[in-house]
Amino acid sequence: MGLRQGLPGHRAQMPRAIKKKGAANWRPELREETPKKSNSMLGSHAAMHNMNNLDRIGKPGLTLQMQKISPSDATAPRTPCPTAKSGGPQSSLEYGSAAVFQARWDWPGLLRLAAHLGILAITVAVTARAPGLWYWPAAFVQGVVMVFLFCPLHETTHRTCFRSRWVNHVVGEVTGFIMLLPYRWYGAFHMAHHRFTQDPERDPELAVGKPTTWTQYAVLLSGAIYWRFAVMGLLNRALGRKVDKVSAPYLDDRTRPLVVREARIHLGLWAAIATLSILTGSGFALTYWLIPAVLGQPVLRLYLLAEHWGCPAVRDMWQNTRTMRTLAPIRFLAWNMPFHAEHHANPGVPFHQLPAYARSPLARPEVVEDGYSRFHVGRLRDLARGRAGPV
Repeated sequence: MGLRQGLPGHRAQMPRAIKKKGAANWRPELREETPKKSNSMLGSHAAMHNMNNLDRIGKPGLTLQMQKISPSDATAPRTPCPTAKSGGPQSSLEYGSAAVFQARWDWPGLLRLAAHLGILAITVAVTARAPGLWYWPAAFVQGVVMVFLFCPLHETTHRTCFRSRWVNHVVGEVTGFIMLLPYRWYGAFHMAHHRFTQDPERDPELAVGKPTTWTQYAVLLSGAIYWRFAVMGLLNRALGRKVDKVSAPYLDDRTRPLVVREARIHLGLWAAIATLSILTGSGFALTYWLIPAVLGQPVLRLYLLAEHWGCPAVRDMWQNTRTMRTLAPIRFLAWNMPFHAEHHANPGVPFHQLPAYARSPLARPEVVEDGYSRFHVGRLRDLARGRAGPV
């Protein structure tokens, strides 16, 4: 995350040239005007929301980029917020410091990872012993546990999962390989999402809009779009395509060749696995990875849709992101990411501190839903009435 300048609680420094020319015409490249009330808040608040994953060595993380703004950008009107309270805080730092929740250690992440992998090992053993048609429900359960390895991948891109940088990197590389989402590329993609959350023109997660019909909803839940996006994206990047400033604006000139090399390595490894499986007649990869991953992917889609779908397209992180009140087993499997508004408002808070942060007066989520089933029932009603938008 560009740890020294990207985390809340660390004062961001303006370049000297900017100070001399007049800092009033400069601000971090945020989607909302930073309040003028507190200069000390500018650095930490901007660092939280300005997520340009490209640090000096091109790895996923946070850096603070100062960009000159035009008067029209600075005075752009806010989009009305029909489903959330107006006038909410841009950041919890308006109420105090969140630094107390940003302490990072290795052991919480290692314990959670060990537990997650332990559950996965049990489900694999059950799948291996399931007779006949019982294989399919067993593989489905295994697949659900496996696809939620997306959550440690997500955490490691923020470099808050573990205190040790190399542990974040190793876990991110392995889980990214399993999920067909290479660690370096996904880090760039995801930080652009944080930086431009719910911005239809710049949020890369909105490149494929949210469903507006039941048919689109069903296709999205099937995982077909995900697999096409993952496989074709890997192939295109391996061939050096779609990594330019137009198709992938979240990549810079230093990171693009690294992403291409990463894709080629992943593609080569998957080709080697496929070749070895064919030559040895082994169905291990198909039985215990591909089929369970396909079966479990719809559950991950159900989970991810709730994070932002239907939230207003405004710049306030407390309003454009949804927090879900859900069961402890789901929070465990999702590495506490149902506290998603809290995560977006202060991405420097590690997953293991999110529950405590969510209970504190600093957390002010404005879009909250009680349970995933209730959320999706409401969305299906909106689809039936033609009220579900593509954001």
